[in-house]
Formats: sequence, C-alpha cells, structure tokens
Amino acid sequence: MEAAISAVKDGMSIRMASEMYHIPHGTLGNKVNGEHGKKVRRLNTFTLEEASEICEVLGRCSKIGVPLGKHTFTRIVKEIALTKGMNRAKFTDRWHRKFLVSNPEISLRILSALSFKKSREWTFRRCEEWISLLQKLSNYGFLDDAEEIWNLDESGFTLAELYNRVYAERGVKEAVGHVQGAETNRENITLMAMGNAAGKMLRPLVLYKGNMHIEFRLRDTHDACYVGTNSSGLMDTDVLTEFPDKEFLTSMTCAKNVLFCDGHSSHLNCVAFLLACLEHEKDIRVVVLPSGQTAFFQPLDKEVFGEVKQKWHKYLRESRLDTSIDVSRRNFPAHIVILWKPDFLPYSFNLGGPLTKGFRKTGIFPFNAELLRGAVNPHLEVVEESELESEQHFTDIAKIFREKIGLTEDRTTSCLLEIRKIMTGESVGSVVALEFHKNSLRSAPQKKRREKDSRLDVSNGRILTESTYISTKKAAIEKSKEKAKGLRNQKRNIEAAEESATDSEDESLSNQGYPCQAPPKRQRKTAKQVAAEIVSDVPAPQSSIESSVEFPEGYPSKTKAKRATARAQTTPAPRKKP
Repeated sequence: MEAAISAVKDGMSIRMASEMYHIPHGTLGNKVNGEHGKKVRRLNTFTLEEASEICEVLGRCSKIGVPLGKHTFTRIVKEIALTKGMNRAKFTDRWHRKFLVSNPEISLRILSALSFKKSREWTFRRCEEWISLLQKLSNYGFLDDAEEIWNLDESGFTLAELYNRVYAERGVKEAVGHVQGAETNRENITLMAMGNAAGKMLRPLVLYKGNMHIEFRLRDTHDACYVGTNSSGLMDTDVLTEFPDKEFLTSMTCAKNVLFCDGHSSHLNCVAFLLACLEHEKDIRVVVLPSGQTAFFQPLDKEVFGEVKQKWHKYLRESRLDTSIDVSRRNFPAHIVILWKPDFLPYSFNLGGPLTKGFRKTGIFPFNAELLRGAVNPHLEVVEESELESEQHFTDIAKIFREKIGLTEDRTTSCLLEIRKIMTGESVGSVVALEFHKNSLRSAPQKKRREKDSRLDVSNGRILTESTYISTKKAAIEKSKEKAKGLRNQKRNIEAAEESATDSEDESLSNQGYPCQAPPKRQRKTAKQVAAEIVSDVPAPQSSIESSVEFPEGYPSKTKAKRATARAQTTPAPRKKP
C-alpha cells in the first residue's frame, strides 16, 4: 500500500498503481485522498525485491527439473524470516494465497515425475541423431501421408477402483466399498493399441495371464478385439508376431508404411514379425524410439493413454453404483469393445483425435525438427572439468574466509554468493538456483555401462527392418539360448555329481561295517492301509456279559478284552424288573 501511495505521489495514476500493486482502485483512491480512516497495516514480511528473488529461485528450480513444493517453500521463507529477525512471522495458507496473487509469474502446477537419469542422458547429440533418422525417412517419402504412419504400444488396466474419496461419517477410519466382481485393483490386464496419424485405430488386443484360452472371454465382443494368453500376462514375441500379422499387415492401404514402437524386449526380439515386414509386398519400416524417451516421442503415451485411463477409472467408479455393470476378468474384453466405440458417451475412449494430436506434439507428423530439439533440457548438461576446477577455487576461498578471517558459515555463504553474482552478472536468486542445480548434477553421476554391439544399439532410435539388424539379432538370440542351455546342463551335471558322491559315501560306510544305514525312502500308504489303522485305533464297546467269541480283525487285542472282562466282573449285576 505504501509503495502504491508513493507511486501516485510521484505522478502515476491511481488506476495504473492499483493494477501494478494489485490493490482495489477504490481503496487506493480513498487512501490518497484521505477519505479512509484506518491506518496503513504493518509492513510485509518481505520487500518487493526479496519477493522477486524468491520467485526467481522457484522459477529456476522448476526449469532445471527440481520444482519445489508448498511444504519446502514454507520452510525456505521461514528460514529467511528467522535470518531477518522476524521470529513471530507466520506463513499460513492465507499468506500463501496472497503471495501467489501478488506474484502472478508463479503458480501451483501438477508435478509430472520423470526419470532424472533418462532426462539427463537425452543430449543435443542424441537428439540430432534422432532428427537425422526421421529426416531420412521423410526424404524417402515415409512421413508424407498420415495414413502410412503407425504407432504401437501396450498399457495395463486395473479391474476395480477402490481408492477414491467418498463421504462417510466423521470418525470412520476407512469407508468400505463393494464391487460387483471379485477382483481388486491388484489385478492388471495388458491391452495393446495400434493406430495411425490420421486417427484410425485398429482392433485392440487383450492379453491375459494363464495357460489356455477360455471361450467365455470372447462373449459379446462381436469379433471387435483379439484375446491372447501367455504365462506372464505381459507382451512377448509369440503374441506380438501373431497379432500384427493378422491385423496390421492386412490393414495397410499405402505403398509405404512406417511403424513406431518403443524398445521393449518383445519388440526388439520379434524376428519373425520383422522378417514378415521385410518380405511384404509393400515397403514397411519398423522404427524403435530412442531408449528412455517414450514419454516425449511415443504418440500413444503423449496424448492417448492418459485420457483413456481417466475415462476408464470414471467408468469403474460408475460401475460401483450401477448394478447392471459388472467388470471382471470374464467380461473385460466386452467392456473394452463398448468403450472403443466413439458413440458410447461420456465414457468413450475416442482415440482418433488424441492420437493425431500426439503425433503432432511428438514432432513426427508433421515432421518438426525444432520441436524435437526443444525436448532437450539444456540445464541438465553434465558439469565440465573446467567448471570443476573453478569450484575448487571457491572451496579454497571459503576456507580462507572461515580460518583466516573468522567468518561464520552463513556469512561465508553470503560472500560466495555475492562473488558469483558479480562473476555471472545475474541476480542472487539465479545464483542460488544454479548452485542447487550443480549439486543435484554431481549427486547423480552417469552410470558407466558396458559397451553394446553397435549393430544392435537402439539408444538413439533405429530402423529394425534391416537385414543387418535382423541377422545379428537372430544370431544373438540363438547364442543366448545356447548359453542358457549350457547353464542348465551344467546345473544338471553338478546335481548328478553330488548325488553320485552321496551314494558312494553311503556304500563306503556300509562296507566298513558301520551299523548305521541310510533310512529307506518313505512310501505312500494305500487307502486300505490308512483305513485299517484308523479302525485299529477305535476302542471296542465295553460289554457287561462275558463272551468267549473271538474278536474279528480290527478289534482291540486280547489284553484289552481281558481288562474289560475284569471290570465287568467287579460291576454288580443289574436287577430284573418284576
């Protein structure tokens, strides 16, 4: 308020000052004209310069990929207030809202978590190699028509939406929600989707975990989807070979086609499908995306699956209230077929529009090299050795400040920040964010990996439908199979040697005259033997009359019979009724 009043006194209009300092026009006019009886409130915790530096720190931390949350931000401003001697300063939710209103350049956003290692490994050099590969495909005419550009990807779907906020009585620890089926959210089913840049979607594939196909899973699907089964429930080469051969190779209408997929092992090892594409009458190229960058360059991941999962969870929440909807393993394909249709509103997946948008945002169609270069984060470059040497100089300076001059740790840090500010010509907020950025880079060094065969390297993207790659991959698969077979044979030989050694040891002990011998193997008893043992354990009924009849098999022994006779003799005889 005081800054706005002084600005008006310096010649600025009341309306412009109210817009600049976010103060109502009437309130500021009353203050300037003396028509407001209340005094000006107490000073703000931070000045405009300090608030600007705090906002710059928040913005720079967001740019380098380490955005700060509300809790961390509150801790920082509390430390700053304590340094200024404001021990009673409080930073409530109201203060936080007013800070965001006063500084519109900063706002709260949803955090999108990405792997720091993968983002750091995506450099300008790798990006240029990926752009050169796409440029090569564009020159050959593979990126000219939207009908000829395809994408394939898999995703997991849950069968129940149990973790959701619902209303309940106060004091209830958790609200129980019943579903129609017996499945929980721990059950996932794999779904494979395939479509092109024109928005055309092929029939989906639902992959179950099991050993055999069950007929009832195909009910009410009307031949609108495929159903597969394997032992793991995850995509493998057998399923991948069968599905594209029936659906993808028969759906192409253009002379030239290109299929983009990620670097999953089932995609890279599917030699049969690659050979089928290579030997097809149409020119087909299968291109693997750069490793670790599917979040940026996979069209289905970029725009499609996120919206599909939201609609699927909404459909599950509604199914909890509608008794006519039963979502389970038995009828999951039937529900997918219904949601795959564009007219089933409001739950329809409607994949065509988002997929076209995904191809455009990934820079594949239309081909946009500048958009691809923008995916590289320049703030995540590795610290060079020259910068490490300069950091050593700052360490020596800090040592002089502490030991020779006798400055405290806080004063030493402040002096170093001022020196860096003079050297870089930037503000204190930028210098603080830059220091935080460098420390985060050093804390996670790049992992030294074993060198791979250059003929099979797909880290920067690669065309898989090449004879060199297919022959090399086929040889590598055969070699791995032989190695696994050799390990199995080696394990069997070791077990056989241990068994023979044990047998020879037992024979040597028996030859030396030891009385102890290995116990015989336990044999299974038949049902008759078990029944006979049970009958033998059942005691016979006590008789008060002595009898000389022999006991049949299964009755107590003669000793038990004699004891029963002795007890009967001592017992008085019953009286006869008159």
